[in-house]
Amino acid sequence: MSPFAAHLYQLRQRLKLSQRELAEHVGYEQGLISALELDKKSPTDEFTFR
Repeated sequence: MSPFAAHLYQLRQRLKLSQRELAEHVGYEQGLISALELDKKSPTDEFTFR
């Protein structure tokens, strides 16, 4: 797991949010959150600043 993926997962868990809830907060699809946490996709600059 990349440092970004681990941080995203830990932050989401600390905030007690599901992937769907986090996705709604940041304006992205739940599938993207899942892919980022599983290192299937790399975050864009836009995503990291939301």
